[in-house]
Amino acid sequence: MKKLFLTLTIVFCITLLAACSEGGALNTPVMGENTATPAEPLDMGEIPGSAITIPNKSDFLLPEYDYNENKLNMNDLFTGMVESSYSFETAQTPMLVQKTNQGVAMLSRQGTSDLQNVDGIAIISEGNSMDMMYWLFDKELKLQKQYELTDEDLIDGLERYVFAFSPDGKEIIYAVGDSLFRYTFESQNLEQLVVDMGQTVYYDSISYSGSGKYLAFYGDLNDKDGTAYGAIDLENRRGKVFFANHFLATTLTVNGEYAAIANAVRPASMGGSSKTGSVLFVDLARLQGKQISVDSGEESGLASVSSNGRFVITCEGGDSPSGVLRAYQVSDGAKIAEQVYTMDVNCKPCSILTLDQAAYAVLITDSGNLLSPEIMLH
Repeated sequence: MKKLFLTLTIVFCITLLAACSEGGALNTPVMGENTATPAEPLDMGEIPGSAITIPNKSDFLLPEYDYNENKLNMNDLFTGMVESSYSFETAQTPMLVQKTNQGVAMLSRQGTSDLQNVDGIAIISEGNSMDMMYWLFDKELKLQKQYELTDEDLIDGLERYVFAFSPDGKEIIYAVGDSLFRYTFESQNLEQLVVDMGQTVYYDSISYSGSGKYLAFYGDLNDKDGTAYGAIDLENRRGKVFFANHFLATTLTVNGEYAAIANAVRPASMGGSSKTGSVLFVDLARLQGKQISVDSGEESGLASVSSNGRFVITCEGGDSPSGVLRAYQVSDGAKIAEQVYTMDVNCKPCSILTLDQAAYAVLITDSGNLLSPEIMLH
């Protein structure tokens, strides 16, 4: 059984913890022959929720824990301003901060931490780590509920393996090897989820869909060189597994009922491909998946998906003032848009903020987060 151990040193994105920390880990494939279900052609049909929506301010608000001030802030990516904040009496070491339907959820250890800023990355070395806490806030970061977690099996699962919050913040699912467990905070009920998938997957990353009805995942199959990925219907506990040969998954991003999985393609200087790459797409409600080719290996490492499921978006950029956003049509893989951005400062893309009609690269700079010019989705 594969185990992912949480070390005493945790690496977080210092600016945009919620967007850059998905609870996943780097997938380490093992060698073998593919026997999993191949990806099937997608029947896009009439996609639910495909109507164009107008962006509102809440689309650009993201939570971030400020280690220096011991506060949880809601930051506006457009203005760079703090919209609201919550101050903690005791220092926290967050394990995950995430927006919910009602506001923000945060899972943390209470205790002091040693923080160092290294090239835009926060290196947090745990000090006197104490109780594990779960916090629920409304959209103005007013504390609604807090829970002290005491179940030893739950704590062990959250510390050592991968987990995901439900969209309403009321429950959490964590994976231990090839097993899934669900914990409900109000009732303190912990149950194992038995899922019929036809394949044994060792989970490396999981995430709820926007409705909370489905679970996206990627992980390993025994003795297979690549990534197993797919979706689980949580109501009937039935799932579907697909397999991408020689694909090294890095991050799982869910938007609505769709997911995108990025690929760690090594740069040409390290023997990798600089000209071609690919990302994975999953339709969670239909239990469908496919691999989509993209222009460059570098852009494969950062991917997102529109909430209507029509487009995947990638970003090619490193520690430089410029980069490229690209959008691909899910139905046939055709590139439908490309947007070059050039900033006034060196920046590093951390995530992609994707709406139905536009997408932006979220860029880390020495002075804070910036949004790239938008790429339009048609």
